[in-house]
Amino acid sequence: MNAQRALILLALGVFTATPAMADKPAYCAAYATDFANARAKDKELWQHKYDIALDACLQTEKVGQVSENPAPKLSTPKKKKEKVIVAEPVPATEAPVTSPPKLVVGSEDWNIYCANKYTSFNPKTGTYMSKTGVERKCVVSPS
Repeated sequence: MNAQRALILLALGVFTATPAMADKPAYCAAYATDFANARAKDKELWQHKYDIALDACLQTEKVGQVSENPAPKLSTPKKKKEKVIVAEPVPATEAPVTSPPKLVVGSEDWNIYCANKYTSFNPKTGTYMSKTGVERKCVVSPS
């Protein structure tokens, strides 16, 4: 009984199929209409979307099937050999850089350096107050 019912439903489905599925232009027109209805509200945009969908649908060889002649695979481009240019060393024309003179603890230059480095520097004691509240000696780091 179930087999007969299934056979009847299948026959009804085949005989009542819409003619739009029979030919490609009618199918594409129905597809383009659905596409435009879903994406556009005003008439000009609707027509634009319809035209795009219709053209795309009609340009395919077979709707819903893979083309018999698939697109050719693109070959990977060959890498070009790059020329390596080696730069020649430039002779030094400037005098060599010398280190600044060392500051002597208690000298005027040392006091100026420490006063610029630490706002709480006391030149009489040679110390400064750290952020943690500890009194520390000013140390000149070598540059």
